[in-house]
Amino acid sequence: MNPEPRRNRGGIRAYPVVAGVVLATAGLFGGRVVLRTIAPVENTANGADAAAPAPGGAQSTWRVVDTGQTQCYDDLGVPGCPAAGQPCYGQDAQYAGVPFGFEAAANGRVVHDRQTGLTWTRHMMRDECDVRSRARFTHDEASAFVERLNVQGYGGFRDWRIPSIKELYSLIHFQGHSRRGTAYLDTAVFEFQFGDEVETASPAGAPRPPHPIDAQFWSSTPYAGLTFGDNPTVFGVNFADGRIKGYPAGPGPDGVPPPAQLMLRLVRGPAYGINRFEDRGDGTVADVASGLMWTREDSGAPMSWPDALAYAEACTCAGYNDWRLPNAKELQSIVDYTRAPDAADAGRRGPAIDPVFRVSSPGSEPWYWTSTTHVEAHLPGEPEGTFAVYVSFGRAIGRPHGATLDVHGAGAQRSDPKRPPAAEDQPVTLGPQADELRGTNYVRCVRTIVTRPPASSGQRAPHARP
Repeated sequence: MNPEPRRNRGGIRAYPVVAGVVLATAGLFGGRVVLRTIAPVENTANGADAAAPAPGGAQSTWRVVDTGQTQCYDDLGVPGCPAAGQPCYGQDAQYAGVPFGFEAAANGRVVHDRQTGLTWTRHMMRDECDVRSRARFTHDEASAFVERLNVQGYGGFRDWRIPSIKELYSLIHFQGHSRRGTAYLDTAVFEFQFGDEVETASPAGAPRPPHPIDAQFWSSTPYAGLTFGDNPTVFGVNFADGRIKGYPAGPGPDGVPPPAQLMLRLVRGPAYGINRFEDRGDGTVADVASGLMWTREDSGAPMSWPDALAYAEACTCAGYNDWRLPNAKELQSIVDYTRAPDAADAGRRGPAIDPVFRVSSPGSEPWYWTSTTHVEAHLPGEPEGTFAVYVSFGRAIGRPHGATLDVHGAGAQRSDPKRPPAAEDQPVTLGPQADELRGTNYVRCVRTIVTRPPASSGQRAPHARP
């Protein structure tokens, strides 16, 4: 297959060398060139694509950062980016997004993200008051630790907080691979250790052998429902294996399971990931906060990943011809983590998405495809690259010990075979919580809202994606 040039998420082709266009490099990932999004121009079939202003006349207020994925894989795991019109065209790696913009401070303690405006602790947090300088905390311990750290003024600041799940997920980098020892994080900037490199202790203080993929980090985002039937849960990101899951934040009714002990990285800065949805009345919903537009309706039926890519590329909703299958971060950006199918508040009960969107089959626990390949995940005997990332807007079902349970919470990000398992002897579950495998999921298409440049700006004339 001949690779197509990557396009930015406004639909413009992006080449390594373009006359008159300056492309920046970033030395964060072995000197890999990162194509910056060219200044957006109008990109529409109907010529009416001015971004709706937010209250007060502001435009988008936060940016969905790219996943960092630069390689394509078809449904058989064969690497290589297909040309337009070929199967599996429209993958994450074929669209260049907002590049990572990390800058380490001179004091070596904090990292600033130019793209999100957030400032992060460079190091994994450790409790120096503990004799073992432990790096794992229950969620309650993490909250108390942050209070102490702010009193001390860590890094010169006193306003650190546990990040929301959307803030934390902005850091994830989908070139990770746990079995190759590569984190889903820019380790040239951030300190990171796999689970077997970090001491772990039970609540009673007895150490247990950790696994390499035990590298989950707490967010501040609670699950509005319960996992495993009755567990209060808080979401976290695993930077060893590239997933979002819910973890027990406190003991269950009978004290089982005990609270999870996860790692901690803190953030400060402006609020990030707050949606501002606007129903355009033409079958689309604009998030004027992020600058992304979505189809109000989903695909109506689940389908394989290759079919999902083709469906999105062919979408012409509201007359636009630059729809695509969202990448992992784009799709996660519209999860409403205040909603869950079994939320205690009846008014928040339902799929984990704003009710402005329509969900075809809320009773079937809908999961939605992304264009991002989860390279390291695969079925036994099959090659890598045969799984793609999905986000569960319904319960994240698992079947531990034969029971059907919500094991990770609506809003989890996991991965699924790009096609339904063909062999009868292939497993229908995978992983320690027996995550359900489907191979067919729903589709919600996305496009980038771009503003009409001033006539005197000298920018290119409007054009539609080829």
